[in-house]
Amino acid sequence: MAKTDQILIVDDSRQNIFVLRTALERQGYLISSAESGQEALKILAHEIPDLILLDVMMPEISGFELCRKLKSQAETEKIPVVFLTARTEQEDILEGFKAGGVDYITKPFRVQELLARVNTHLSLRRAQEQISQQALQFEKQALKLEVLNQEKDELLAIVSHDLRSPLNAISGAAHILEENATQIQAEEISQYAQMVDRNAQRMRAIISNLLDIHRLENGKIRAHPHWFSVQELLEQIWSDALPLAKEKNLDLVLKTDPDLPTICTDPLLLREILDNLVSNALKFSPPMKQITLHADYLEPKIRLQVEDQGPGFSKEDQAHMYEKFAHLSARPTSGEHSTGLGLSIALRLSQLLQAQLEYVPQEGPSSTFNLWLPMRYQSPG
Repeated sequence: MAKTDQILIVDDSRQNIFVLRTALERQGYLISSAESGQEALKILAHEIPDLILLDVMMPEISGFELCRKLKSQAETEKIPVVFLTARTEQEDILEGFKAGGVDYITKPFRVQELLARVNTHLSLRRAQEQISQQALQFEKQALKLEVLNQEKDELLAIVSHDLRSPLNAISGAAHILEENATQIQAEEISQYAQMVDRNAQRMRAIISNLLDIHRLENGKIRAHPHWFSVQELLEQIWSDALPLAKEKNLDLVLKTDPDLPTICTDPLLLREILDNLVSNALKFSPPMKQITLHADYLEPKIRLQVEDQGPGFSKEDQAHMYEKFAHLSARPTSGEHSTGLGLSIALRLSQLLQAQLEYVPQEGPSSTFNLWLPMRYQSPG
């Protein structure tokens, strides 16, 4: 028996309350009492006992009425109620059970029977609470397994489609080169080599995203901050993305404040965030549109902005855009792959760098992402 079990006695007889309190307190129970149904309701408004011993025959509100009221309220419906009664007719006993009681004890009380029944129902209550907790844990585990199962399906889809497609392209190019080694022209060899390189890069990007999300979720990515030039980092990102922008007939523009200061953060993680944002902009922008990579100093933070003239995100998409393997309504304009991990990785990395990543809805077809970056990364702890 748990010594902290609390019992509420409700009886209009002070003598009965005294007898019950004396017997139960000797067993280590915490006892509170009420001499009417109304007084009991006042007590129950601020404390929830583990068991209620409830007299049936009371003025104003009977024990049956009080029990029905308790069972109709979420706060008190699960408290076991044991009736105290001198009436042993079958109809009275049945009415007590219908009202929600779990047992009854006849007057005059036999102490050993009283203690045995009280102990039994408190043990049952603890067992029910334990079962409820276990059921809740099982439900959480089931939901977690369901999510893991969905992610497994998404991963298999990526492996079977997004990785197989570039692999098939590489294999096809290798087969053509092998079969026509003596006939193929140098220009064609160069074209096939470029195709192989593009597809290899595509596979590396997919694998990199999958590894990154796994490492982020397992806390295996740490920031290694140091001072560096944001201007130089942005120029590198712009320069590396420029060939793909030209290939898709997109105008990639870099705009930065002339007085952009140096910052202290992890340049590799920052680059990965911006690479994901720029990659998304390139992937979803139609030809003849502009993508702008912009940076300005708005003390005490630096704002890094990626703006495009693509389709943007619907309100429904905005609710799920940072989820893993997100399936959004927009489609890449040149059939590029999309794992649905880029924005999820960007958000998690920005949090790791103590930065804020925000999507700014625009009028018309366009997307703007702002990354608000502190001037200096603060080491946790």
